[in-house]
Amino acid sequence: MNILITDPDNINTPGTHAYNVRAAFLLGYESAGLEWQGEILHHTMTWDFSYVQNAGPDMWIQSYTGLSAHLGGCNALYPILPVMVAGGNSVDELISATIPQQTLITGAGDVSNETADNVEFIAPDPIGTDVQDYSSFANPYIAGQIAAIMDICNCNHWEARYRARMTGSKNGVWHETDGFGFINILKAVTYKGEIPADPWYTWPVPVQPKHIAIQNLQLDNIYAPISYVKLLSAVVESDKATFIINRHYSKDKAKLDQHIIKIDSTIAINNALYELLKESISPSIGEFENE
Repeated sequence: MNILITDPDNINTPGTHAYNVRAAFLLGYESAGLEWQGEILHHTMTWDFSYVQNAGPDMWIQSYTGLSAHLGGCNALYPILPVMVAGGNSVDELISATIPQQTLITGAGDVSNETADNVEFIAPDPIGTDVQDYSSFANPYIAGQIAAIMDICNCNHWEARYRARMTGSKNGVWHETDGFGFINILKAVTYKGEIPADPWYTWPVPVQPKHIAIQNLQLDNIYAPISYVKLLSAVVESDKATFIINRHYSKDKAKLDQHIIKIDSTIAINNALYELLKESISPSIGEFENE
């Protein structure tokens, strides 16, 4: 996957706007427990549609005001996915278009949107320390979350956005200030509903290899009896596997944390399963389903 960030600052100088935009994207992607393996490109001119078109990234991230004047140009780049701030750090409608657009429009806030409304998703500002959450850094964080869903589900960004909308904090219902709310990656990647066709682009139909999905398998750790892991789901294909794992206290079954682990080689899969199983008692009854 290729990501293009357009920002006048030097992206390699710590503390600059561009540096923090890239850092926020990686934080959003790695919040799924993944390690970024793609390419991040940088261009110093904003609203340079010709450059973006020629570069042909999967996503174009820009965290600057002005979208209201350039939304048409952004939408015309599709299926390149522009990820843009609505354009302000106070609650006000700057974009009057219906949501969603081809362009993914974002806002920022810890509890609800603190920035310009009429957005698709919101996220906390992962970089700033002010009370005010800034959309400059929530925007790439959301882009990172969408990229993670794409990689985990091996899907295009339309499907990733749809999964995120249906499973966001607004439960699939668009809100005029918060959009579809905060993205929940775990819920998005395990969403079982129908994915409608992209209304703006006809995507190639991917070849889906046969695989086995394992769900709700609990493994008790014999070396640390105060805790256990629950394998929420695993999808194993010919040469890769994706595991979603929760760790819990046995004492009260409270969840400690959550991991999404993606492995891309047969040897690594075998090693990972060995490490997981060698410290566990025989698994309790779980759900196994062939897909």
